[in-house]
Amino acid sequence: MSAAAVISPMLITFLGLPAYEAVGIALASDVLASAVSAYTYGKNRNLDIRNGGGMMMLLLLTGILGYELKTAVGTSVFIMTFTALTGAVSHFAIGGTPNLWCLLFCVSSTLLWARIAAKFANKASAITLNRATGVVLAILGTAILLVNYLK
Repeated sequence: MSAAAVISPMLITFLGLPAYEAVGIALASDVLASAVSAYTYGKNRNLDIRNGGGMMMLLLLTGILGYELKTAVGTSVFIMTFTALTGAVSHFAIGGTPNLWCLLFCVSSTLLWARIAAKFANKASAITLNRATGVVLAILGTAILLVNYLK
């Protein structure tokens, strides 16, 4: 799961950052997080650079080309490194420099958690990964709803 999908809503909801700035910070965080994840997937032989693609490629890689889920995810994460870099650079070029402390905190925390998550994902079954992702998204969604409801 992309760090940007988690970081943007948190920055907007909990810190009140403008959406454009939050997306830029989230994309910048995704650059190193994706690179570290791809490296971990590569070490576990779950990366195919030759046939890679973005997140939309997951369906193609698993459904049509018959890739194992972990290899499809590893390959997509590798491509996400470059997609996030392009997005972050363009966000900052158009919108200016974001809050640097927020940027540094997000980049460093996603770097750490991406490594942990990739190690876990390479050892876990697909069912466990689906459940873990669902739990994380449910907790985040509940927290955001509560914060918005209690305002």
